[in-house]
Amino acid sequence: GRRLRARFERALVHTGFITAYNKIRPQVRRALDVVAADPLRMPLYVTGHSLGAALACLSALEAALTLHSDSGVGGGAGNGSNSPFTFRPSPAADAAPPAPTSPTN
Repeated sequence: GRRLRARFERALVHTGFITAYNKIRPQVRRALDVVAADPLRMPLYVTGHSLGAALACLSALEAALTLHSDSGVGGGAGNGSNSPFTFRPSPAADAAPPAPTSPTN
């Protein structure tokens, strides 16, 4: 938990993505509470494309902080954050990852 929080201390998220995420965050938190309470704790996969992938990345961060896990891979998300926040593999022909051009506008 503490090490993971410190890692993202300077992370920036695009205003549009964090606004959209905050609308679904209560549902994400409820789902994570269910996962955290499960004694079997199966692997959790969060996926999406374009806006869905950006929201999946934020949901995965929430999951990592809640479930005390720090592994994951993402792809196909728009440019919703600054570089300390994510590793973003994506196909060169995918139009979603380069947009928007800045994580703050």
